[in-house]
Amino acid sequence: MANLVTISYSQLQNEKEVNCLFPILEKAFGRGSDCLGALIVSDLPTHYSQLRSRLLSYSTWLNNLPEDQLMALERKEAYYVVGYSRGKEAFATLDDLKGSFYANPVHEFAEGDGFPEYTTPNVWPLEELLPGFREAFVQLGQFVVDVGALVARACDAYVTSKVPHYPQQYLQNMVKASSTTKARLLHYFSPRPDARDPAEDDWCGEHLDHSCLTGLTSAMFASEPSSPFNPSNIDIEEFEASPDPLAGLYIRDRAGRTTKVSIPRDCLAFQTGEALQVATNGWLRATPHYVRGCRPSLARNTVRNTLAVFMQPGLNEKIGAYDGDFAQFANEILQKNVA
Repeated sequence: MANLVTISYSQLQNEKEVNCLFPILEKAFGRGSDCLGALIVSDLPTHYSQLRSRLLSYSTWLNNLPEDQLMALERKEAYYVVGYSRGKEAFATLDDLKGSFYANPVHEFAEGDGFPEYTTPNVWPLEELLPGFREAFVQLGQFVVDVGALVARACDAYVTSKVPHYPQQYLQNMVKASSTTKARLLHYFSPRPDARDPAEDDWCGEHLDHSCLTGLTSAMFASEPSSPFNPSNIDIEEFEASPDPLAGLYIRDRAGRTTKVSIPRDCLAFQTGEALQVATNGWLRATPHYVRGCRPSLARNTVRNTLAVFMQPGLNEKIGAYDGDFAQFANEILQKNVA
């Protein structure tokens, strides 16, 4: 278990003192053998906790919709990274133990333009099935992007001090202006009654994000609901901690050592992705990570909900020395990951 490097929200807001953050960024995102490629942003505005609790509660209700309603949200032509998916993504293992809902919280496409995984219009559950879901998704997604822009500004200043000809405010401008932002609301299902103790990465196989920055909420551990959905009482009761201390997010550092990490409930985490590693000539590097499920003997009825927001370049943008644009970069990865 490791405590991630922490930066306060007020520190990120103070542009005049950004140089003071360089040692923190280097420890979190840099090239040292113990770097985990992640940091925590603490002391967030008070309304964040409410936004988080509400959307993560919706994740449970979404994944308990009738199967025909969930299938209506699938978009095969978009490689299942628009709308709903389960059992479509494959890293080391197939993702049949998690349900995903993808949407762009900051940009609405009217129609696709040849890159369906990013330009396919958002698809939302029917309002009468999950009233308020779309608003909750967009509000939290946009909040994560706004905080991500502050992290990006600090990263730009750090990389500018290291890399000649690094594009001015590259990462900050990308986070603020990109139309390819993708938010993924995740629901990790409870262990099956006859399941054995899980493999290390059974909830989500080990992988690298292909984004520049990924914003993460802390995970909500809770029980599967025992009563039907009630639109007047959406919030579900969250456990203080996972019933299984081994369940959760693991990151592999630069030396190949695996560490379990925890994100405090009132904080956000940010991870570096492959696109940023390429864009910064390796000064900021991505790290492999996975999610381990609960052991049935400890938590047969426990689910895990979280939100990941992927901030990445525009489709036609070049990425460092990569021989192509981001559309090609992402497409190569997505095609390999879809079962």
